[in-house]
Amino acid sequence: MSSLRSVAVLALVLSLGPATEALATRFWKNGVTAGTWSGGGNWSSTSAAGADNAGQPAVGEATRIVHTDGVARTATLDVNTPSIGLLAIDLTGAIVAQNTLIIPNNKSLTVGGLIVGGHNGVANTNGRGALTQDAGTVTVSPGVDLTVGAGAGSSGVYTLDGGDLVANQSQLIGLFGSGSFLHSSGTNTIAAGAVGAFDVGVFSGATGS
Repeated sequence: MSSLRSVAVLALVLSLGPATEALATRFWKNGVTAGTWSGGGNWSSTSAAGADNAGQPAVGEATRIVHTDGVARTATLDVNTPSIGLLAIDLTGAIVAQNTLIIPNNKSLTVGGLIVGGHNGVANTNGRGALTQDAGTVTVSPGVDLTVGAGAGSSGVYTLDGGDLVANQSQLIGLFGSGSFLHSSGTNTIAAGAVGAFDVGVFSGATGS
């Protein structure tokens, strides 16, 4: 039952994507193939094609490391973030590559929802994404899920090589797409009292490992 409730909440969160965007969104720029989270010039407040230097995501802002041209981007977390909104990591396009967020140091990322592959911040896609955590802490706020491989035909990989991952609701590894959770070190926790589960290969046609 907890898993079913979790999926229902995920659907609700995803359906609220456009409303969240209207409040505030940060976009990783098309022209930045590799850079640090703190680099103000790496982010736009208008779109991935935006020319403005908006600064790093602020409290509550939806955040997208999302592109559609098949060119892989890598963002490196080098600061402790405030509690931001939904973070989507995704790449679509003809070339088989993926957008990646790397957490190499003892920094903390706090998100109101985390989708790695298969979601552009508004709707499901068939795209690709990865998050590699070597240290630090990733916290997913109560009421929303960590999803890896959201859309049909998508792929997502979460690699936990160190540090702490804390989910206050479900972890869904392969929702409609292909999801992998690779855990070699560190701790992965679904918080005590959370309404959630660790689900692998959630819906028909999905695969999870």
